[in-house]
Amino acid sequence: MRRQVSIFVVIITSLFQPFEAKTTRSYQTLDSIYQLAFEALETDIEKSKLEGRFLILQSKIAEDNLNLGYAYDVYGLALYYNSELDSAIVYADKAINLFKKTNELEGLSTALFNKSLMLQYLGRYNAAISLLNKGRRIDLKRGAKGESDIFYFSRLSDILYLQDRFDEALVYAQLSLSAFVNFGEYHNYMKARIYLNIAWLYAELDIFEMAEFYAKKTYALSSENKDFTVRIGSLQVLATINSKQGFNVEAIAYLRKALKSALDYKEKSEIIYAKYMLANHLQYSSETLVEAASRWSDIDSSMQGLKDYEKDLSILFDLYKYYKRTDNYPKAIAYLEDYTRINKELNILDVREVQADFEKELAQNEKTIALADLRLQQKDGQLKNMVIMGSGILLTVLIIVLIVALRSGKKFAVLNSSLNKTHGDLKIKEEELRKSFLELEKNYGEISSLNSSKDRLLSILSHDLKQPFNQIIAVLELIEEDVLNTEDRKEIMGDLKSSVEETSTMVNNLLQWSKSQFEGTKRQPALLNLSIVVKRVSLELSVLLKRKSIVIDFAVEESIYIMADEGQLSSIIRNLLSNAYKFSEANSIIYISSGLSSEGKYSLLHLKDKGIGMTLQQVNKILDSNSQLSMPGTNNEMGTGIGMMIVKDFIAQNNGYLEIDSKLGSGSTFTLALPYIKQSDLPLYQ
Repeated sequence: MRRQVSIFVVIITSLFQPFEAKTTRSYQTLDSIYQLAFEALETDIEKSKLEGRFLILQSKIAEDNLNLGYAYDVYGLALYYNSELDSAIVYADKAINLFKKTNELEGLSTALFNKSLMLQYLGRYNAAISLLNKGRRIDLKRGAKGESDIFYFSRLSDILYLQDRFDEALVYAQLSLSAFVNFGEYHNYMKARIYLNIAWLYAELDIFEMAEFYAKKTYALSSENKDFTVRIGSLQVLATINSKQGFNVEAIAYLRKALKSALDYKEKSEIIYAKYMLANHLQYSSETLVEAASRWSDIDSSMQGLKDYEKDLSILFDLYKYYKRTDNYPKAIAYLEDYTRINKELNILDVREVQADFEKELAQNEKTIALADLRLQQKDGQLKNMVIMGSGILLTVLIIVLIVALRSGKKFAVLNSSLNKTHGDLKIKEEELRKSFLELEKNYGEISSLNSSKDRLLSILSHDLKQPFNQIIAVLELIEEDVLNTEDRKEIMGDLKSSVEETSTMVNNLLQWSKSQFEGTKRQPALLNLSIVVKRVSLELSVLLKRKSIVIDFAVEESIYIMADEGQLSSIIRNLLSNAYKFSEANSIIYISSGLSSEGKYSLLHLKDKGIGMTLQQVNKILDSNSQLSMPGTNNEMGTGIGMMIVKDFIAQNNGYLEIDSKLGSGSTFTLALPYIKQSDLPLYQ
């Protein structure tokens, strides 16, 4: 389960500015008001807002634009912390503009970091990273790299986490911790927050021992400095670790503690999320179903009246699933529509930011092209003059040659023969060059395709395969250190076996795909009975299906024959069936059936699941030959997206096509279409 991104994290970046630099300025009273407004962010948000407004007023009276910039900044933080996002961004912009006018680089960097955090909370990740990088460049310019590393890497880690890029996020979190060790003397509060971030990332990567280690260190630090948000987060990590390992009772105990801390803290978003995590775990035990229903109803009431940016997408989607499961379809539909609309709006906002950056780059490129065009025109004029001059010289030479030739017919004949021979040689050379050029063009296309495949392969090797190997290494280290008892060792060996099996499947897919890309595939078509091939693949995956107690409803006609490469067809079906398993809930059914296309030209194989389903954008990305999509399964099964690429490649090689019908929350149907062979034609193929 995803962690909550607490609004309280805003204090991280605002503390980035050292107070000593401000307190040396002439307006000591204004500095003390700023200090009051800032410190109240942790304890009394209304007081922080009041002090912030008073600081704005006093700075205007004193005509002190520098302190007015800091006043706008701290007041914007108070508004943000109070979930008044629209107004918070307005004041962040005011602070940025004033700092630019006064050339206050320290304040400008801080204000950019703070506005970046606001955009991150709204889901506008590209815009957030853009502001983060601007602030980073200012910090480097003013010689503050060491302290900047702590906050910059921490924020990058957080944004990557929200995009499910856990391996990359962990790298930046560890860089932030390393920077803290060297430069964190004045930022002790950051230690617990960095530990918490690392704990969540290890939990998401299923490296539980490391996750528990950092979570417990975080909890101990939160008890020392009375940091409620860190304490709540550490308890939620510990609950997630226990839940993922099947210890639901222990997970619920941690979540009850987290909810109590959230209620003591009295921050709305923390309370809602703590209730949500508890309800999500209570619903899986028959003994706590009544309490779970009460918690969901309480969360439903809390969600009413919230603004869109205050609504957590994971809560919206799980409310939809809860009300669908309890047959309250009006509420289920309402929450699904809310989830879809907000998710779409967030994507549109982020795309607009990317488009704006692209348009800037395009404008710059157009200027470069215009300048290059002008230079070409100048060179073209020079070339024309040279051609005219050269033509004149050539014409003069020809006239002289003709005069000489006319004087001597024999000499003219020899010259004419020589010219004809030269012309013929030039024609031969021209044809050879043309063939060479076509061959080079062909080779260039092949090299470009191989380069693209190579880049994709390296990307998978460096990112997607790193996580399972990290988990295997972590488990082996625990075994080597002999810190496990017999029961734990037995359980962890079972987990290790599962991890190795999944990694083996992933590597086999990767090898199969890379071989087809780099060596080419020698297709060997044969007459195949579709039912027999599907049954054989289903049997191969029977052990995998048992893990989730998934059964297959088999309805493939035994009379269907097709012409296809047997190995490729088996790989196609294996990947489609593995995909259905991955996104199906436990104790569900996968339906496999056959049919004929409407025009009677293709045999159809349908694989239908009742899993989590997909959006139209995700379906289109899968069908796009140049795209690669990888999503975690219902049990957090990881993948690379290579399986579907193999499916698309092999289907195309066997003259077929793939169709996908899917709806978010309702499952998916993958339809494989291959050329149909009539019964009357079977003897010809045999």
